[in-house]
Amino acid sequence: MTTVLIAVSDTDHERSVRAAAVAHQLFGTDADYMVLDIERPSRGHGTVPAAAPMPAFPALVAGPEPTGANHPNAVDVAEQRAGDVAGDAQLTMAQPVGDVGEPVEAILRAVRGCAADVVVLGLGSSRGKRWGRSLERRVVRDGGRPVLIMG
Repeated sequence: MTTVLIAVSDTDHERSVRAAAVAHQLFGTDADYMVLDIERPSRGHGTVPAAAPMPAFPALVAGPEPTGANHPNAVDVAEQRAGDVAGDAQLTMAQPVGDVGEPVEAILRAVRGCAADVVVLGLGSSRGKRWGRSLERRVVRDGGRPVLIMG
């Protein structure tokens, strides 16, 4: 059985859904699917970066990230987005996964973790601009798996 890792974008839902749907068309219903969304740590979840200037009112600085049912953490947010992509692509059998960190490292961790046979990159245009082609190159070079890059 083929295991397909679909790395999706938090910035382009439609492109992510299209990538998941194409993967499903290519690999069929017999494959195992994992849909991965990656939350960048600088999204305001938690603390102020070390290089940030000290605010005039320290009490207004964000503290530790709230947790619990009313305050999902960054991994939960990313996992929810991955689940939304899978659902909208009619990939109901996919396992949604959220991760936090640098996208290439998160994708490579997921490739190793799920023993993916193939990787589908359905990353949005703003993520591509931010990370350039280096993300795709590094996943192709370091992932050790075939990579389908959705444009």
